[in-house]
Amino acid sequence: MRLLTSELAARESSVSGADGQEHLAWIVPALVVGPRQTILEVEIRRWQDAGEVVTSSRGDSHPYFQRLVQGCRLGIVEKDDGGPGVSMVGHVVWDAEKEWGTVKKADLSDLDRDLDGDAKRSMFGWGVESIGTRAELWGDTSKRCNYLEAQFDPDDPIPPLAIYVLTRVLPVLAAVDKAMR
Repeated sequence: MRLLTSELAARESSVSGADGQEHLAWIVPALVVGPRQTILEVEIRRWQDAGEVVTSSRGDSHPYFQRLVQGCRLGIVEKDDGGPGVSMVGHVVWDAEKEWGTVKKADLSDLDRDLDGDAKRSMFGWGVESIGTRAELWGDTSKRCNYLEAQFDPDDPIPPLAIYVLTRVLPVLAAVDKAMR
């Protein structure tokens, strides 16, 4: 799997966020290229204090990837103590019978399985500064205190793009592999 991006292609545009609001966003496009003729156009969209990573096009990639075009965004929320937190570093769980995926709560062992390797070490290599539960990172005591979040430099597009590939693209690709067998 390859993640290709160029900040030289970045642009400013108005986008509709998951919150239903229009935002003037800084958009950094990227390509995800992988097996099974997978070529996805993804982008990070950042606006004041928040943002998201989305799939903007699946091109001729397997139809399962349409799920990522229709949803499964990775939300980004800036924290008061510096750096943004990635809301719910969950992963896509695929239902083969319904041919549909949903983002669910994940722990590091789920991410290790999705990556077929050490997800925490890989994320640190992609620029993530810390990863842990909301309770560990922020002292959260809400009902989401055991959800994973990651902290990274808000000006670096690579960490959230890489997290998106790990938690959204790789699980769908695994479903494609299973369906094509």
